[in-house]
Amino acid sequence: MKKSYFIAALAIIGMVCACDKDDSKDNGNGGNSGKTDSGVAIKIDGSFDDWKGSGISSADMSEVEDSAYPNLLVMKACADAKHVYFYFECELEEGQTVAPIDILINSDGDVSTGFTSWLWADDGCGWDFMLESEAGFLGAGNTISDLSDITVYKCVAGDGQDAWDAGSVMEPLNVEDFSACKGTVKAGVAYFELSVLRSVINANKAGKLSFGVTATDATTGDWVTIGVLPQFEEGIGTGEMLEVTLP
Repeated sequence: MKKSYFIAALAIIGMVCACDKDDSKDNGNGGNSGKTDSGVAIKIDGSFDDWKGSGISSADMSEVEDSAYPNLLVMKACADAKHVYFYFECELEEGQTVAPIDILINSDGDVSTGFTSWLWADDGCGWDFMLESEAGFLGAGNTISDLSDITVYKCVAGDGQDAWDAGSVMEPLNVEDFSACKGTVKAGVAYFELSVLRSVINANKAGKLSFGVTATDATTGDWVTIGVLPQFEEGIGTGEMLEVTLP
């Protein structure tokens, strides 16, 4: 009887060790290899219930009146030890087929370094990295694309200047750096999520980063800005970008 108890105990210990090992593995769905400092665990799978937890930074259009760029309705973000996660809701224009997106990231917490943007002109956004997809998040037949063309721009010169005047370096993101975008389109609104490795945007240390987002309708070739978050007075982001805690 004692031998049976001993064998059973070993089996239970083995199961616990196996579970711990699996939890630490990157499963390829946006990481989900750890949890944020508030216990949130995000999985990039197109199901958004995990974005309802506490400790998630968010901005929306609920308090912005008479916006010139109203289509980007909601953005959220959080981070764990390896990844930064993003979630968006964007209202589509009638007949829209192309939806470029820019995510401007101030990874060093200093607005005096990095590039400026007219969208956050009063305080300057000081973006050090920008994730951009020219094709955008909208796929064929009103689906969500995988953002397979997403690239990262790095600020390499021209602190306090516009990126296109001062120059920057553009690099494609590798598969292991970026999880494909997942989401859905319902009643003319795109809901989608994605993640990027913190190492890609030089956000390896605990602390804060901030970011802002623009969405574009390029259907006619004019690249018309239709969404900006965070927004403040008169529909332009004249204050600070959204801050995210890095555990």
